[in-house]
Amino acid sequence: MDTGRTEAEAWWRTDIIEMRPGVIRYRGYAIEELIGRVSFAGMVWLMLRGDLPSDGQAKLLDTALMAAIDHGPQAPSIAIARMAVSCGIGLNNAIASAVNVLGDVHGGAGEQAVELYARAVAACEAGSPIERAAADAIDWWQRERGRFLPGFGHRFHPVDPRAPRLLETIDAAVAQDVVDGQFTRARRNDRYPSGRSTTPAPDRRSPPSGSNNRGGAGYGMIEFSRIRTSGPSDRPRGRRAQGIWDAR
Repeated sequence: MDTGRTEAEAWWRTDIIEMRPGVIRYRGYAIEELIGRVSFAGMVWLMLRGDLPSDGQAKLLDTALMAAIDHGPQAPSIAIARMAVSCGIGLNNAIASAVNVLGDVHGGAGEQAVELYARAVAACEAGSPIERAAADAIDWWQRERGRFLPGFGHRFHPVDPRAPRLLETIDAAVAQDVVDGQFTRARRNDRYPSGRSTTPAPDRRSPPSGSNNRGGAGYGMIEFSRIRTSGPSDRPRGRRAQGIWDAR
């Protein structure tokens, strides 16, 4: 027996993907069983959580992914992707350039919001009223992390036009017992100091099962990698000028 090869195969083996000659399996499901039967959002759910979603769960995740479609260069990652394309590089290079700026400052609010809501939910589960739990979570965040609350307000929109519709979608999913709605309740009891609360929260079952809030960044990366693709076709005046749009 080739001990080195056996050890190498064991090192690369995961519970997510199994591949050998003639066989491809994701979380135990053969690829031929999934093709044409599972949506992109459903596949994301399977890969991250380990089980196939219900129709309602897949629809809710697909809705969240759809809401992050490229919506203009006000977002730094989109601006970078467009600038990169204007330099004559390929689509993959442009997307890589955009993804590389994602972190706590840009693209991190969703993950940070999950952490904030999870703290409030945990206090509720320990017996604290939701209003008290939300207030304590805000006090903790502003004391430990800073005065800006993640998931509240938008630097460009007075009210994010996606927020009301996404919250309606979550409410409908709660009514159908697709999700339990605890994160949404925590979000509605959190209030930014100005009283303005505009950005919708992911629900409790959105992060991968058994994971902590760090899973939120993974979902964000999927969204950014999937949809930061408009640069090659969305060109003002259709001309390039040394790396910047020539708008003359």
